[in-house]
Amino acid sequence: FCPRLRVLQVNTTGLIDMGNIAIHSASLEELVVEHGNRWTRRAHVSVDSPVLKQLTASFHACGNIGVSILAPMLDKVWWRCSYAKPIYGLGLWGLSEVGFNTDAGRGACVQLPSVHVLSLHISPVQDSVSFPNADLSFAAEIDKHMVTNFSGLDLHLSTKGHMFGTFVLHLLGMHRIHTALRNLKIVLLRSEVKDACPVNCLCDEPKNWRTETITLADLENMEIEGIGGEDHEFDFLKVIFGCAPVLKRVTVKLSDGVTPSVDWCTKVNNIFMAYPSVECNADLGQSCTLT
Repeated sequence: FCPRLRVLQVNTTGLIDMGNIAIHSASLEELVVEHGNRWTRRAHVSVDSPVLKQLTASFHACGNIGVSILAPMLDKVWWRCSYAKPIYGLGLWGLSEVGFNTDAGRGACVQLPSVHVLSLHISPVQDSVSFPNADLSFAAEIDKHMVTNFSGLDLHLSTKGHMFGTFVLHLLGMHRIHTALRNLKIVLLRSEVKDACPVNCLCDEPKNWRTETITLADLENMEIEGIGGEDHEFDFLKVIFGCAPVLKRVTVKLSDGVTPSVDWCTKVNNIFMAYPSVECNADLGQSCTLT
């Protein structure tokens, strides 16, 4: 017990397993937890520090990690939890990494409060993988890494040829996400070899996602990188426009080497024109001319 402790650095790299970390301090202002590249099977991290302002932590999990952070004054965060294999997911989509960080760019002005961003890395899993109590466990796993309030979501999605609309809308509909979300960035990661989605793939179920309505009452900015010029991507874009009444800015960027059809470009142009109050920016290559 140290009543004047301000900065604490915990390094668990040399331990066989991380075990439990419990830190309760009335004076601690900065905490760093370094775990190196060692995979831990089971651990629990508990922090109760009323004046903690900066938190840096990273974990490599091959089992369950419990998290309890009570730090009402937390202002700067860099948090990462990587999974050896997806143990949480929905349908064919598995969670490979959760991050939570302070966006230095958007919160750089000293007059503005810090902007915190939740980042998720998602990829398809093998057909044989099933997630028990998928809906609840997936939401709970993400929820426990939200160590403070946030307004941004960065979603890194390895598609491998799959449609992503129904999954992403389900994700955005989660209570802690749709009630907080102001800034959304989706990065579509594609392999150099073009993957083909199998016939009757579960990625497009339920098929009524194209007419689904979710509430994104505070979403102001959306950016999508890695667009492939496919119809289901346009369908997703259209749904978001209809669900975000205060949307101010939309940016769409094509994947390298992709040339969309004229018809696809026309549909994107038409939806941009249908929402004149939204500032729309599109990098769709020379084959598209947007008015």
